[in-house]
Amino acid sequence: MMEGLSNIAKGPADKAAGLDPSMMKNAEQVWSMLDEMSRENPEAYERFVKKQLDTSVEQKRQRTLRPGYCLSTTRRSDGRAVYLNLCSCERIPNPKSDAEPVPVTCGVVREDENVETGEPIVAVDLAFHPDMIARTKRDAYHRVAMDELAIACVQEVGDQPSLSDHYTNHAFAEYMGHRAHLESFWESLQAQKEARAANKGGNAPAAAPVAAPSGSVLEHLTSAGVGGGEGAG
Repeated sequence: MMEGLSNIAKGPADKAAGLDPSMMKNAEQVWSMLDEMSRENPEAYERFVKKQLDTSVEQKRQRTLRPGYCLSTTRRSDGRAVYLNLCSCERIPNPKSDAEPVPVTCGVVREDENVETGEPIVAVDLAFHPDMIARTKRDAYHRVAMDELAIACVQEVGDQPSLSDHYTNHAFAEYMGHRAHLESFWESLQAQKEARAANKGGNAPAAAPVAAPSGSVLEHLTSAGVGGGEGAG
């Protein structure tokens, strides 16, 4: 709210830029009320401002897609390397136990390039809850299971059935390709969330499960997407 108001009420220069007069009037009224609150009830004003700032920080945190780590495999059809970027996002639900499906959203398989060498590559982004990514740094078995899940998801949802089961884990590479693609991936997550909200009455098709590798801790894998389970924002 505070950010929105500051963008609206910036003074005569913005008024001259053609902002809606009614928006300016509303903003001025709110600022007037805040000025009055700060004078007459400083404690309430401080609580209000803190709440707005906390809300803004939380919203920004939930909007952020952070690169986690990268692995690569090859397509049997043409031998090209495919880089899988496993990213974290607060909007993806976090399973409550190992017995539950792990929600994951798969982006679009795209032509990209290695930003350091300029070499053409094929890349795809996947989003998991941050706890799932963080756990890979301390639990080797979980990391293997996440790697298998990512490959299975790209094979199934990303329409890349010819991916090899053999892969390389790039321990020192968080992300391969241009990070600007994360923005379009975020927009696709938002679009999925809005579509689910529009079809909340039960008309939306259920996400197809991805078969888990035998013996994996992630026994039942689901490509659930944003808003696909409890805890989605």
